[in-house]
Parts: sequence; C-alpha cells; structure tokens
Amino acid sequence: MFPIISNFQTIMGKAPLFLRAETGLLADDIVVLVYNQTLSQDSIPATGDFAVAGTGQTISDVGIFGSTVRITMTADLLTSDVLTVSYTKGSNPIQDSSVNESVDLVTESVVNHIALPAFLSAEIGRYDDRSVIILMDHNLDETSIPLVTDFAVDDGAANAVTKVTIVGMRIYLELTNIIDTGDTVTVGYTQPASNRITDYLGREAATFTPQSVTNNV
Repeated sequence: MFPIISNFQTIMGKAPLFLRAETGLLADDIVVLVYNQTLSQDSIPATGDFAVAGTGQTISDVGIFGSTVRITMTADLLTSDVLTVSYTKGSNPIQDSSVNESVDLVTESVVNHIALPAFLSAEIGRYDDRSVIILMDHNLDETSIPLVTDFAVDDGAANAVTKVTIVGMRIYLELTNIIDTGDTVTVGYTQPASNRITDYLGREAATFTPQSVTNNV
C-alpha cells in the first residue's frame, strides 16, 4: 500500500504545471508557454496540438527550451492582437524528464508584450545647455541612428541638430545653438525611410509631433 500511495503522490506532484503564456519578449512571432519545471526535450508536441486564436497567423514550429514551450508563428503578431492559446495532448505530450505529462490547456490568455518604442519625455540641461535628451520606453538599437534632419528642435526658432547618439533608452541630440534659461523648447521626430529609431527586437518608433522639452538650464 505505502509504495503505491507514495508513487501516486510523486507522479501527481511532479506533473508540469502551466504558469502563463506571453508573446513579444523573445520575438514578435513567438508565443511562449511557461511551466513550473524543466521540460523534456525528448517529447516535442506537434504543431497541430496547439491552437493560437486572435490572429490570422498560423503555427509553423514548436520547440522546448528549459521550462518553456516556444510556439513560432508564420509571421509577426501585432500589438493589437488579443490572443489565446489551447493545447491538446498528442503522441508527444508536454512532459518532464520523469514522463509526467502536463494537462491540456483550454483557451488560456496570452499576455501581449508587443509594443512599438514610444516617446516618454525629453529634457535639456542635465549635462549642458546644448544637448536634448529624449527618453523612450524601450531599450533601443544603438546601431540604428537616424539622420540629424529627422529631428526638429525649436526654442522659439529652429535649432538644428548636429549629432545624434543612442544609448539604452535615451537619444542624445546635440544642437547648433545653446538653450537659455526660460526658453520654451520642443522636439519632434519624423520617421525616415532607413535608420529609424528601433528597439532591440527591430520594432520601429513612429513619427512623433513636437513634444515639450523640460528646460533645466
């Protein structure tokens, strides 16, 4: 009796437990299912064992990585997609190394992290009176540098940008003329054909109209 009960409890206790589903953290075409323990890479479910609803895309591949199942779609998902995922056990079920199988999933919500980089704020005077710092809400691709003419800074008159630098979430604009205390300053961005403001996953910031710059000079 005791070995049977112990074995039953072990099996029940070790079955992989689904925690959440999300997209947009690894890539915009991947839905990740997160479990509470490492999964067996010897049992990869078929693409047909899953269904992702809320998009026109279909599933092209499924992989197991650590405690996650990665479902790759045929194309990028969208910020506006309201997604759900379902799973029905097939011949190669989701399981752990002890062959304990996870249960089916029925219409689980997918947290959609896909978002384009967006303007948060801008300031001048933190370092000097000639540098506007734009703060975005994503870490940016530091190799994709827009032209100086893609930005427009106004302090009562146009103040041409002479240099653009990107570090992390910040865009540094060096200006032709210094800004004086009390000047009202704005900054705008027009999305160019190439070398756009882009995050590390390749998502591109849209044009933003002139935004207020906090003047700390």
